[in-house]
Order: sequence, then C-alpha cells, then structure tokens
Amino acid sequence: MTLLFDLIAAQPEGSSPVSGGGEYTRRVAGRLFDRSGDYPSLDLHCVYQNTKRIDDEVLGAARAAGATLHRVDAPSEMSPLAATIGADRFFSALPLRYARRNARFPRGCEVVGTIHGLRPLELPWDGTELHYAYNVRSVLRHLVPRIGGRRYLEARRREIAGIFTLAERVRIVAVSEHTVNAIYAHFPEARDVPVHLFYSPTDEAPVLGADEEARVLREFEVEPRSYYLVIAANRWGKNGYRTLRALDSLRKTGVVTRPTVVLGTGRAPYLRRYRGQGGGGRRANGADQRDHGAGPTGDGGPRLSDTAAGPFRLSDYVDRITLHGLYKNAFAFLFPSLNEGFGYPPLECMAYGTPVLTSGVSSLPELGGDAVLTVDPRSQMELSTRITQLERDDALRERLARRGVERAGEIRRRQEQMMHELVDVLAR
Repeated sequence: MTLLFDLIAAQPEGSSPVSGGGEYTRRVAGRLFDRSGDYPSLDLHCVYQNTKRIDDEVLGAARAAGATLHRVDAPSEMSPLAATIGADRFFSALPLRYARRNARFPRGCEVVGTIHGLRPLELPWDGTELHYAYNVRSVLRHLVPRIGGRRYLEARRREIAGIFTLAERVRIVAVSEHTVNAIYAHFPEARDVPVHLFYSPTDEAPVLGADEEARVLREFEVEPRSYYLVIAANRWGKNGYRTLRALDSLRKTGVVTRPTVVLGTGRAPYLRRYRGQGGGGRRANGADQRDHGAGPTGDGGPRLSDTAAGPFRLSDYVDRITLHGLYKNAFAFLFPSLNEGFGYPPLECMAYGTPVLTSGVSSLPELGGDAVLTVDPRSQMELSTRITQLERDDALRERLARRGVERAGEIRRRQEQMMHELVDVLAR
C-alpha cells in the first residue's frame, strides 16, 4: 500500500512559525513514523514544499522510517505527484488548501483529510470583532463576513464541500464528536462520506522543575494559586474582550482582588486600557496560532514593565515551560471560547488540578464533562456570575480540581487509543 503523507501542513504559513494544523501534522507523522515497522506492506512517501522551512527533525524521522521524500514548489503539484508514484492513499491534515484549488486526485487514490472544526460556518462573526482590529486591513477582514452575509457563508460552505470531492473515495477525520455532527448537519450531501472520530493528539507535558516554576511566578510577580489565567486574548474567537471586561467590573466592585495573567495579547487595541492599569508586558518574537498562549519568546520569557505590576499582567506568546508553569499555579483558568473544534488548553490545565471555567458550546462540554464550570460565552453578566461563584465556593473549586485531573486522564487515554486507530486507517 503506497501512502503519500502531506508534510506541507507541518510547514509554517505566512509570518507564523507554528500553527495548530502544523502541530497536529507533526504529531500524527511522528506516531506513523514510530509504527511504520508494524506495516510491512507500507510504501511510505512524504512530500514537503521546497520554498518553505521544514523542521530537520521531522525530515530525519521520516528518513529513519524508510520514507521516500519528495519536494514540490507548490501544493498544486500534489495530485500529479500522487499519480506519478501510484499512491493508493493521500493524507493531509489541511485538505482545505487542495479543495480551494479544485484539486482532483487520480482514480484509485483515496483521500483522507482532517477537518478540525467548522468555525467559518458556525461562528462567522460575533459583534466584538472590531475590538481586536488594529489597522484598516484588519477592520476590513473582520467586516467581510458581515458585509457578505449569506453570500460569504455560501462561499465558505462551497470551499469546505470541495473536500468531499477531492477524489472518488474520500474519508474524513474529525477531531471531536461535535465536529462529526457539525459536518453532517452542515453538509447533508456528505452523508455517504465516512467520518472517523479521532481526538486531536497531544504532547507529553513538559517536566517542570522547582526553579523553573519559581522563575515563571517571579517574572509575572504572582504567587501560587493567586491569579486568574486567560490566553489568546488577541483573537476574538477566544472571547478575551468579554472575559477581561467581566474581571475588570468585578475588580472595581471588590469581588475580585487577585491579579489576572493574560497571554497572547498581540496588537488587540482593547487591551490598551488594561496595560494602562499598571500591568506591562512585552511583545514576543512570533506567534503561535494554536489555542495556546505558547510560542517563541526570543530571550527566554516575558517581562513586566518597570512600573508596579497592576491587576492585569499582559504578555504576548510564551514558551511551553512558562505556559505550563502558569497552568499549574493558577487559581483558575478562564477559557470561555466562542467556538472550538477540539480545545487543548482546558485539558492541559485540568491535568494540573487547576479549576477551569469554559464555554458550554461546541466541543468544550464534550471534553470537560462534569469536571469544568460552563458558561454562556456571549453573556458578560453570566461570566461575572460564574467568576463570582469561583471566588466564593471553595467546595466547587475543590471538586473541579479533583475531577479535572481525573477527566484529563480519561481524555488522554482516549487520545492515545484514537491515535493508534488513526495510524491503522492511514497505513493498512
């Protein structure tokens, strides 16, 4: 069986060195490479784009697994390559790029593609987007879905529907039960297309030494279990605008006195009011497009401004050690995201016994179960109510901490089993 594996999805897009699709691709590829010896009939081919950077570690692992490597100048060369090598199966974690180009794979080549979520259809706009717009171009980008209305939605729907016609035989990998059902709800014409539920895989959490934890707390000027944590505040889908307004309102009335650490701040203009309250911060060199506030930091971590640290401690993206140090020591993690295809951050935080408040929409209640406190993410008043509940209810926090560890372990075991099953789908 000849498998063509798309490593272009693991290469950076634009100015961002890391993306969610890229991380997913690397994890699936790593597991496939590790288990390639289990499939004696597998003829593995991997393809990457010549004009983009690719991690030498990924290429080294592919070579060690006996894969044949191919370089192309553009994704448009993928289908001809599949024909040249006689591929029986093509896998991409980002099949939408081929659908947008109206690609058609050769007869006899099955396409397996991952759909990570349907946010463009489920949540094309919200009403708070312009609070995140930092220049004219970003204003226009936020306005396009509203101006386009139904025509915009239909265009996005046609793009995604193109995935189902990439080949005569197509199979879809969905990263949550919510995504499975959303696919069938939005695309009833795809009812005969097999959709497999395989949770997004995760990495092992980094080992946190006492010195590293102390460094993280020192840099943000916080004590263990003394602060709220909010991440991806520069992306409107993560709902930072409403979250910080709710916290600020509670702080002004004295309900909340503890500080808030805010990561992934970027250039969102609404955050200026919180920088002005004494919490400085530093822009990081680069940004991670995953759900996390994690990414390269250039010189080793965030620094607060020279002024006294205020109630909001703002930083752009941070490295994984810093992120997990903040996960572990937060009083509570606030993640009222408006839409998630899967949702890594709550699970990673729950594993440390940190109470999590998250949305009761999309995939988040599926993953969190009874181990999280859920909220209507579009209601700032309900956010305020649930944060007040966290402040006042010690028994609730203790239950969430205990169940969070248990639930994170349950989901992690399912992720491992599903990853094993996904590799079987690709390699058999």
